[in-house]
Amino acid sequence: MAVKGRKQPEKEKKREPKIHANNGSVSEMQDRGKTEPVMDTQLTALERDLERLKIELRPVEVEKKSVKVARLQDILPSWVEKPWMYVTPTDPDQLQNWGSTWGDFLLEFVEFKAVHILNLLEARKEFPFSNRLIKKKLSMDQMQLVGQNLIDRDFGAWWDERKTRLRIYWKVLEEWSEIIYEWALQTGRELVSLFELANACEIWSSLPQEELQEILRRLVTRNLAKWVGKGEITVLFHF
Repeated sequence: MAVKGRKQPEKEKKREPKIHANNGSVSEMQDRGKTEPVMDTQLTALERDLERLKIELRPVEVEKKSVKVARLQDILPSWVEKPWMYVTPTDPDQLQNWGSTWGDFLLEFVEFKAVHILNLLEARKEFPFSNRLIKKKLSMDQMQLVGQNLIDRDFGAWWDERKTRLRIYWKVLEEWSEIIYEWALQTGRELVSLFELANACEIWSSLPQEELQEILRRLVTRNLAKWVGKGEITVLFHF
């Protein structure tokens, strides 16, 4: 009995896991050996998929960028290469013509950018308002002169007291009302709220909320829609 008693601890010792240098057991190391290759395989496959997507999407991104650059080039007038177009004329008639010329381009520029409220401080950093090719740049005063020219022609309105933000009407509200009505007709949206219009991810969705509401009022006035519920928030279109 005594002999058996002395051998018992040795058997128990053999069953104890050997300790690895990083304090992990043999069973733990075996488990790791089983799982790590699987994880590595999954990561490798994921990395291959990501690389494949990058290769596939790169031509699309380049094509979109090329199309955008081409569209901008289409609206660029030849006079952007003329240094004198970046100098404010002193003669009243010439000043009027200068402001109108820049103003006409600005109308096309914001339509190209699909912008309704233009930040002049940011816009003057962009080409051609900032023209590195001829080392010329419109000042903030000049940008405001161009903006005022659009306002005088009923194409714009100042959106803040400092005259840094300009609301530009490259389409009048009546045109937007026609576009929104056609959108509702084509998509079968009979009941539309002001919130839905602002979150439709359409070119007119970023219009100021008060203008979207005015558009709905015009549609109601023309008997193309009627108000539903409380407040002038939701309309039911008549198709």
